[in-house]
Amino acid sequence: MKKQIIYLMTLATITLATSCKDSTSSELSAQMELHKKVYKASTDIGDLATAINSLRYIIAMDSTNPNLLDTLANLYYTVGQVHQAIKVCDQFAAKYPLTEKIMETKQLSFEKLGMLDSAYAMADKLFLKTEKLKYVYRQGYYKVQMSDIKGLDYLQKVIDAKGPVKDSTEMRFGRDAVAQMVPIKAAAYFIKGSTLGQLRKHAEAKENFQLALKEFPDFYYAAQLLQNYDQYVKELESQMRR
Repeated sequence: MKKQIIYLMTLATITLATSCKDSTSSELSAQMELHKKVYKASTDIGDLATAINSLRYIIAMDSTNPNLLDTLANLYYTVGQVHQAIKVCDQFAAKYPLTEKIMETKQLSFEKLGMLDSAYAMADKLFLKTEKLKYVYRQGYYKVQMSDIKGLDYLQKVIDAKGPVKDSTEMRFGRDAVAQMVPIKAAAYFIKGSTLGQLRKHAEAKENFQLALKEFPDFYYAAQLLQNYDQYVKELESQMRR
């Protein structure tokens, strides 16, 4: 009789544990579905702060999916929380092989923070990994921003590329300027022209702005600079005297 009681107690314990486990699993699944719905609804209307919060819960329940960390890093970058974006990129790197997307998110985050040495180093790694010209363009851009004339060599590589180059880059020119997506070959001409203007090589600068426009006729900033080039030179001279 005693053995039977022990057996029944053990069976009850196992049944209870299994029941609790099934119940917990069911609750987690329901929570996961709820957060997925909230995430989708938030991204659909551009409420990225709520989307980040929901994604954090999803990651807590599914910590083995690298795509979730990838998306989280990109969301942090998109809302301007670039320090958080870099930390999530590092969390990704600690667990998974680096992907182009996660490396690019980190590179662009460094750029936003003005950490151009780090952004350049990441663009260099990205080019070695992918051989994509957009990373050569970024290397040139960063070098020029750091007042390194060698940046022109990188830009020239983009300019000399044979065939169409599909990649584009976001460009702003001047304070509070509206962003414009520009093909990287046109952007390379433009940055080269701006650099030559700063070196007082104005004929060559104008030629590169013209080539930028030829490459991309809707290039607003190149058109504006050519139309108002004398004023642009005056502003440059004023900045150099400061």
